[in-house]
Amino acid sequence: MQPTPAESLEIRTLLQSLCGVSLADDKSYLLSTRLANPLRIRGLTSFADYLAQLRQPANQALRDELVDCLTTAETSFFRDASLYGVLRQRLLPWLADLLYRRSLTAVTPPVVRLWSAGCSTGQEPYSLAIAIAEFLRGYAAPHPRQFSLVATDISRRVLTIAQRGVYSQRELERGLTAAQRERFFRHCGEDWEISPELKRAVEFRLANLLDSSVPAGPFDLIFCRNVLIYFDPATRQRICERFYRALNPGGILVLGSAESLFGVTDLFTTAPGEELPIYRRPDPETDGPAA
Repeated sequence: MQPTPAESLEIRTLLQSLCGVSLADDKSYLLSTRLANPLRIRGLTSFADYLAQLRQPANQALRDELVDCLTTAETSFFRDASLYGVLRQRLLPWLADLLYRRSLTAVTPPVVRLWSAGCSTGQEPYSLAIAIAEFLRGYAAPHPRQFSLVATDISRRVLTIAQRGVYSQRELERGLTAAQRERFFRHCGEDWEISPELKRAVEFRLANLLDSSVPAGPFDLIFCRNVLIYFDPATRQRICERFYRALNPGGILVLGSAESLFGVTDLFTTAPGEELPIYRRPDPETDGPAA
């Protein structure tokens, strides 16, 4: 079953209004492949009937399902080894130093806050939590609880998977070492479940990058990798302005390897000496050691 050009346009327009994702006309084939199952389950025999249900104001669940079906959830543990190398060698030491400097004036133990935006099924925030745990191993200070990690996505389906934290052997083999698997996971039938310690380290939230449901911040480090590529230029700019407001001065924004802020916004500066898409919110008081 194929949608007509008019039906395709209406669905793609609705998708963009719901979550900002811009599905190009040459990607319209995804409508028939990814929406076939929702139509079949509901006994719908045409996209005209499907659109009639989508237009009903009370049918929010169907619109949520549309977003789930048409947004990409590709991810893996420690995706892009070079980026995680920079995280371990430069960003985590910077965050630890930031904690120390804040502790000099803080009444209570300070916290650095991290946000994984567009976290999909959880591999990215859990990778961050593992990297933090490995970095702090043998450290007298700071304490793991001083690293606050929030992960968000627009899809309820992928967040349910992330919160459950159960992955197949194949998913673990994509990025994790055997030592990491044994330390941070436990057997769950034929699969592996993230340890309770790591689960507690990540707070998952449903959030749309286009509206007020996003965490307010302030954050010191934001990961938003392989997400902006799905938006049109105006929406990218809007989202980046939101990231800018959510970051502390001197805070870091990390994008996907194929993404760039060139031509999108000049609010951020690039990290000196880095070819990776790592950006910094300028700090008017100090240049700082960020990234």
